[in-house]
Amino acid sequence: RETLEKYDSNAVLKTLGLFETHLHPLVIECFFAVSESAVKNLAHNDPRSAFHSLSATARNSASAMSTNSIQLLRKMLFLCAPVESASDRSWLESIVNWPSWRDYLRDSADLFPAYASDIQQTLARATNVIVKFAAKLLNADILVSDFIIVQKYRENFLNLCEVIDALKISGNLARDKLLKAMTERAEELKKFEEEKKLALNFVNVCQSLGKVALDEVLRYSRIDVSDHSICSLARRDDDDVVSVVYFALPAEIKQYIKPLSNLQSSKIFQRLWRDRVTAVSDERAKDEERTAMSMTLDEVVNEVIEPVFYLWDKVCQEVTTGEISLVEVKRLFRNVSDDDRKLVDELRLMNSDAAGRARDAEWVTERANQIHLYNLLNKAVNASRAVRTVCEKLNVSEPFPAVADFTHHDSGDFHQQPLSSMNADMVAAGEFLAVMTDKQIRCLHKFSDCGSLIQWVREEIKEWKELETFVELAGTRSSAEGDLEAVKVAHLRAACAGFAPLLFDFKEDSNLEQFLAA
Repeated sequence: RETLEKYDSNAVLKTLGLFETHLHPLVIECFFAVSESAVKNLAHNDPRSAFHSLSATARNSASAMSTNSIQLLRKMLFLCAPVESASDRSWLESIVNWPSWRDYLRDSADLFPAYASDIQQTLARATNVIVKFAAKLLNADILVSDFIIVQKYRENFLNLCEVIDALKISGNLARDKLLKAMTERAEELKKFEEEKKLALNFVNVCQSLGKVALDEVLRYSRIDVSDHSICSLARRDDDDVVSVVYFALPAEIKQYIKPLSNLQSSKIFQRLWRDRVTAVSDERAKDEERTAMSMTLDEVVNEVIEPVFYLWDKVCQEVTTGEISLVEVKRLFRNVSDDDRKLVDELRLMNSDAAGRARDAEWVTERANQIHLYNLLNKAVNASRAVRTVCEKLNVSEPFPAVADFTHHDSGDFHQQPLSSMNADMVAAGEFLAVMTDKQIRCLHKFSDCGSLIQWVREEIKEWKELETFVELAGTRSSAEGDLEAVKVAHLRAACAGFAPLLFDFKEDSNLEQFLAA
């Protein structure tokens, strides 16, 4: 026995069939004891090798270990099989997770004699469990948690079904049917998960409305569905169309939950939504009774969702055709128009249908370019406005001709023109103004606000050196009068230094290029 125990477990079991029936009983006893330890080692690590060795010996009636091998097969089976009282799910997990079940089921008829009734009962239970779950899989009434097990051990489950099908125990275990059923159940579960995500998104969107009657939707969307059958979540009709039946959402809501989710990244849609929510909230606030009540789902659809989607569709149509007015472009696109990537993404959302699929995208690039041109034009208009104001403060009687040409672009009538009217020629005239940065334009406006100071400096001080001398003298005097006066002088110097070219170098007869250089 000590010698046998030194051998590998697989090697021990392979030697069992080498001995004839005249082997001494004590030797047989030693082999059996060591083989029991080998079976324990191999039951979970390499059960199929153990089964192959033991079954070969069990079939050899001339072997002294034939009967003992059957006992060892029984022992290995019961080491890995659940107890009889265990649930069907526990049995399913055990069967699909232990590869030797297939060997036991396949060889049970000719390997185990009638007196091995406990083995036959265990294998019968295993067979019934597989047949039961296969039927549930085909009928779509399999629980989600059970389907996850079947999917995880997909190949083992299908192999077991093939063995049982070959034994003619059930006529519903054809591999192709089961594969088709697995694919369909997975699609139905995926459809449910997608709608669950959409339902939760709908709940989050509705939170901006304040009190909404969403208790039923919340209750359903937050329940653990692992113990629900797949057919109670989603069903497939005769046309092979999958519909989610789990959530308590009216048809009017269902048609909007996917578009609502798709448009969460749209800045323009979010603006339309916020504007409508504000209008509805203000309207309900006028009625104390309505204010105290939660909005019903029908009210959410009729008062918020449908009006917002009507406006969204209208905006999309006008942008697609280029008929949207420039003033609307400025209002709606102001948060995305300066970022080319965000602008194109926004236009692509407008180019998508309710399911999020892209339509003809030829106009997207054209509209993006037109909006970009309009931004340049606006920048040029803002710059020309700043230049005109500064010219007035500097006593330039007539603004530069090129700046004057932009006067009509600053009118309300111009901004009512459609986006499609924008073209490169319209903007070309203002490109020299568009190069001015927003910071420079703001500085010019601030400069213009200091009209009295500008007039005093230009009348009293003719050049920068005079200002330096004045500041030096004023600084000496202010230091004696206190810190506040010294700060005022320092600010005067800093302000005049920043705008010195305009204050001292720019003349009434200077041209636009000299102005921009200053």
